[in-house]
Amino acid sequence: MALDRLHRSILELIAGSSRVEARRVVAGDPTTIQQQIELQLRDQEKLSALRRRPLRSVWEASPRVMHRLERSLNLSGKEYALAEARQVQLAVAETEPGWSLVTLAADVANKRNEILYSAGSAVAILAIFGAVFTASSEPGYVVLLAAGAALLAGLSAIAASIPWVRWTLNKRRARVELILESLLDQVDR
Repeated sequence: MALDRLHRSILELIAGSSRVEARRVVAGDPTTIQQQIELQLRDQEKLSALRRRPLRSVWEASPRVMHRLERSLNLSGKEYALAEARQVQLAVAETEPGWSLVTLAADVANKRNEILYSAGSAVAILAIFGAVFTASSEPGYVVLLAAGAALLAGLSAIAASIPWVRWTLNKRRARVELILESLLDQVDR
C-alpha cells in the first residue's frame, strides 16, 4: 500500500495528476441536470454508463460498434478526448433550492501511462545504444564502461524526456478540461 502511494507520488511528480476536473454551480434541479449531462455524455461524447446512482454516475468509452466506428472514422471532425479517458465521473449536489454543484472528472491515467511508457522505451533504447557503442570501441574494461555509458545515457535521456512528458500530458489534460467545461456550459444556460 505504501509502495503504491510512493509510486503514484513519483508519477505525479514527473508527469502531473491523472485527474482532470471541472466544477461549477448551475441553476437547476440536480436530477434534471444529471439527466442533461448524461445525455450529452452518451450522445455527443459516445460514452456508456458503467454505474448510475442518484446524482452520481461513472462513464467509459462506449463499446458499441457504431460508436467505436464513429470515433475512429471521425467524419464529423469532433475529437473524442473523453472516450480516451479511462473513466469520466459525474456528481451533482444541490447547494440550495434551484441550484446544483456539478462536478465532472476524467481519469486520464491510461494516457499518462502510455506517454510514460513511450518515454521509458526511448530511454531504454538510448541506454542500450550507449552501452553497445562503448563496448564496441574499447576492448579493455568493457563491462564497466558499457554499464557506465548505459547509466549515463539513460539518466541523460530521462532528464531530457521529463519536459516532453509534462508538455504532452498538460496539453492532453487541457483539452479534456476544455471539453468538460463545454459540457458544463451547455447546462449552464
